[in-house]
Amino acid sequence: ENWGGPLVRFGFGRECDVRAEEVRPRGPEGLEFVLDCRGKRTDVTLPFFSEGFIQNFLAAVGVSLALGLHLEDIRPRFGLLKPFPQRGVLLRLPGGLTVIDDSYNSNPRALESALRGAARLPASRRVAVLGDMLELGPAGEEYHRAAGRLAAGLGFELLVAVGPLARHMARGAAEGGLPASRILSFEDASRAAAELPAHLRPGDLVLVKGSRGVHLEKIVAVLDKGTKEA
Repeated sequence: ENWGGPLVRFGFGRECDVRAEEVRPRGPEGLEFVLDCRGKRTDVTLPFFSEGFIQNFLAAVGVSLALGLHLEDIRPRFGLLKPFPQRGVLLRLPGGLTVIDDSYNSNPRALESALRGAARLPASRRVAVLGDMLELGPAGEEYHRAAGRLAAGLGFELLVAVGPLARHMARGAAEGGLPASRILSFEDASRAAAELPAHLRPGDLVLVKGSRGVHLEKIVAVLDKGTKEA
């Protein structure tokens, strides 16, 4: 309340100085929306599938305004944006397999956004490879169960739970109606990486997301290597 410096609000509400409107998913090409920057409007396309990235983008635009820049100054940079490695990168692998590598980290809100984004992408079958979300405290078990229920509700046809906490995701997916034959649980990423390829098929869209300590990047590396060798 006592802040005397510049204040820039960002988000999706009408009260925001920087806001996104008319968000339109464009499948593998990303997200398209209208950026309203203090009354100045422009179309933006970002190569991200999850709407959570829009919030990050709006925050960056807001910081730019607070530093004295204008929309005209920063707009040429929009087309250069791309996800960092292991943070929502879409990999089209040989053999018809598509992997969303979001293996760097995970938390309930980010996982929900990733699941919803992946569910909008075209695929013959959607597979969620989900690792433990660490450091959630006493509510951790329920967060994991809720994530499993969400994956089932969004139409993921195969859930792969990696880690001891992720077993609660498997339980939640079963509660959400996913048959037991479509739920796999592994104690760690190494075991999952060794066994998962046999359960995948051409046309699958595979979302890989978990906390850093679970090391799900091992799974992505095995899938990438395996398709190149096939």
